Amino acid sequence: MTNNNKNKENSANQHVDNQKQDVKEKRYEAIRSDTRFYVPIIVTVNGTDYVVSDWSAGGFKLNHFDRNFQVNDCLPIHLSFNFQGGLQISLDLQAEIVWRSSKTRTTGFRFLNIRASEKELIRQIGNDIRNNKLTPEEPTINSEKLANQQVAQQAPIPEETLIPEKKSKTSSKQFWLTTAGLSLLGLAILSATGVALYRAIAFMHIDSAAIARSYKEVISTHRGQLSQLYVSEGMEVEAGDPLFRLYDEQMAQFVAEDEARNLQQLIRDKIDNVDRLQEKLEVTRTELEEAKANLRIARSRQKQEVQQLQVSEQITQKQLQQAQAQVEALETQYQTAQNSLERAKFLNREGAIAEERVDNAKARLAEVKGKLNEARKEVEIKQDILATIEQGSFYNGERFNGNVPELEAKAAQASEVIAQKSREINVYKTKIEKQQQAIRELEKQYRNQNFQLPQPILSNPSEENIFSQVYDAPIDATVSKIRQGIGQPTQIGETVLILEPERDRVMVDAFLTQDQATRVSVGRKVKVTVPDLDKTYHAEVAKINRSGGLRDEIRGRYQFEGSTTRPAYVQLAILDATKEDERLLTPGTPVALTIKKNHLIEGRRKPLRL
Repeated sequence: MTNNNKNKENSANQHVDNQKQDVKEKRYEAIRSDTRFYVPIIVTVNGTDYVVSDWSAGGFKLNHFDRNFQVNDCLPIHLSFNFQGGLQISLDLQAEIVWRSSKTRTTGFRFLNIRASEKELIRQIGNDIRNNKLTPEEPTINSEKLANQQVAQQAPIPEETLIPEKKSKTSSKQFWLTTAGLSLLGLAILSATGVALYRAIAFMHIDSAAIARSYKEVISTHRGQLSQLYVSEGMEVEAGDPLFRLYDEQMAQFVAEDEARNLQQLIRDKIDNVDRLQEKLEVTRTELEEAKANLRIARSRQKQEVQQLQVSEQITQKQLQQAQAQVEALETQYQTAQNSLERAKFLNREGAIAEERVDNAKARLAEVKGKLNEARKEVEIKQDILATIEQGSFYNGERFNGNVPELEAKAAQASEVIAQKSREINVYKTKIEKQQQAIRELEKQYRNQNFQLPQPILSNPSEENIFSQVYDAPIDATVSKIRQGIGQPTQIGETVLILEPERDRVMVDAFLTQDQATRVSVGRKVKVTVPDLDKTYHAEVAKINRSGGLRDEIRGRYQFEGSTTRPAYVQLAILDATKEDERLLTPGTPVALTIKKNHLIEGRRKPLRL
């Protein structure tokens, strides 16, 4: 009976511990701010490989983990990300067990002392996988290790973790004591949950932060050779002072080769121009020959037309003369007939002749007058024909013939075309001769050209060389370190020297989501916890930039390009750091921030009642 009571008490205690672990799991799940990813990866914990399908930049959840470890134990882990195409990324970190669940047999791990760059790398990998920018390979584990893991998954849950069934013989006193203890425990858990929930709602916990760099790297913007140093380590410089000269030998060589290529291309262009001019010259010569042929045709037809006009003119002149002679004869006859009519009228009045002879005289006069009118019309017709002939056409009795004016116009146009094409031919010949002369000169220049590179060393910063660039100090600072020596090759993005500005106070660089950034403002008081020093400081927000942050301001190694979760950059100033603290707070030291949200402080929303 005593053993049963002890087992029952142990089971109840175990049940309470399990409830505490479940509450702790829920609390950590509630305050978890990093985005979860559900893509399988390989995690090596204490030398054993596991396939993990629930992870984030803050930690991961592991199923069926070794039960020899307890909450708050710290273990070495190794993260492995394998992608199609042979890309492999691995990280060696430390992780702490923060909760364990007896119901789901899962264990929660939180990364310890993880650098901001490592955390951002994990987050970026997850986002790239989610956005299909990276395709992970199916994780595989060694068959022996997988067998051990499967055995662990199939292992039964120890009996001590199970809640014993209530027995009818349990004493009333022990039952009520257990009930009261569980009730108190429930109230404690509810209170702790309420506090955790309030902190999760009222405060933001940011771990993507680090002590800001207190130095400025001077980076090469192009490849070259360090030809001259104008400073030395420990020297104080002001903004705009020359630091070093970088000679771009590759660019100089490229320019020399480019000059040779340009000269060759210029020669080819000149030759192409000559070919085009030759083609135009041949076309113009063909057009000149066509114009000459048109001129010959127009003149031949014009000559024929003139000959026909001359013949027609001669014939018409004779016909006109005949018509005029006839008009003169008919006019004489008309005068005679008119005189005869007057005489007949006189004799008729005297009674000498009959009335019939008067009528005959009238008829004769009318006849002669009709012939005279026709003869005069014939004269007018012949005169009109002669006038038409003078204009280049003639009438053959049925229609007008001849087109001398049009033929003269065609001949004049052909003559003008001949003159124009002759001038164009002379112009093309002159251009071709000039282009050929230019080609001979360029070929001679190319044969005699000596493409030498300019000297790389220039001791005076004011000396100019298009292949050398002088880098000036961007700020007032002290030269802390010179990374390159004279004559050494320098690549793009490589640090040549480091400047150390005077630091008046310790600054913190933090990176928040856009939603988190809306809940802070400049001047907001913040608690800064430094895990490495186990210290907490007071700070205030000095600057907020929501346009998109860079994980490293100097090199820009991490940047969310095209992401909908582009981070906001927030800079904070630590207010209560001592001189000794400033010495210990070295750049890059990871820190955690606790920030009270704006909307709860400013009363824009009603406070949550728990």
